[in-house]
Amino acid sequence: MFSALLHRAQFTLDSAIGQLTNRLVIVTPFLIAGGFATAAAYLRLDREFGPETATLALAAGFAVIGLIAILALGRSKSEFPSTDQVAAASETTNAAGDETFAKGMSDTERDLILAAMASAAPVAVPGLIRILLKNLPLIAILIAAFYVITSPASPQQNKASPDVA
Repeated sequence: MFSALLHRAQFTLDSAIGQLTNRLVIVTPFLIAGGFATAAAYLRLDREFGPETATLALAAGFAVIGLIAILALGRSKSEFPSTDQVAAASETTNAAGDETFAKGMSDTERDLILAAMASAAPVAVPGLIRILLKNLPLIAILIAAFYVITSPASPQQNKASPDVA
């Protein structure tokens, strides 16, 4: 019973990580293109209106994009019940005589669930390692990009070349 549940959970995790990786691979060129478009827009606005106005215009543009994203994502949320609704629902459950669900888990049930989770770790860890190894080139590229972005400039680039007479 638990093995089927673990296999299903592993498959779900594999597919979710695969979909996330695919989405990241797809969105990366668009993010890079957006960066170049932002740089080009800044250069154009800088040439036309000056650096302060160009920076303010780009900040306003990104603020508008952020507000549009908040409005778009705010509408897609499902409505969660308030605490009053949850309390009223639990009172009706208790009134109906269904006390076994209204009470929390017993210590025995909690121990059984913890034992099942502990026995699932040896099954889940090899699957996670397999996923990491499958995506090792992508992980290596991300680590290298992070290193290049965060590394400081070398001291030789900052020194002015001495004039030789």
